[in-house]
Amino acid sequence: MGRSVVLIQVTTDLSLPFVTGMAYELTRRGLDVHVVSSPGTARSVRGVQYHPFPLTRDVSSLLTPTTWWRWVRLCRSLRPKLIIAGTPVAAFLAMIGGKLCRVPIRVY
Repeated sequence: MGRSVVLIQVTTDLSLPFVTGMAYELTRRGLDVHVVSSPGTARSVRGVQYHPFPLTRDVSSLLTPTTWWRWVRLCRSLRPKLIIAGTPVAAFLAMIGGKLCRVPIRVY
């Protein structure tokens, strides 16, 4: 059986420095960590996989069916046990999308 997957989502890559320490620590403890944010200058954390996901800080980006479809598709392919969202727009998408994908633990 594989390692438990943790999905951390923030809206923009500018928020990544706030979650890199947590991502590193979760990886060090043996979890399979994936970070999702809008494309940009993503900083790499050893052992953490990065997924660019076009999203803006404006709520209007949540209103498109394409955004929801892409999120559900990503969530179903990774099958996370835990979703952590770090910004309001990302949290809205991650918490509702995580519920739709039956992710057992969702934290904002």
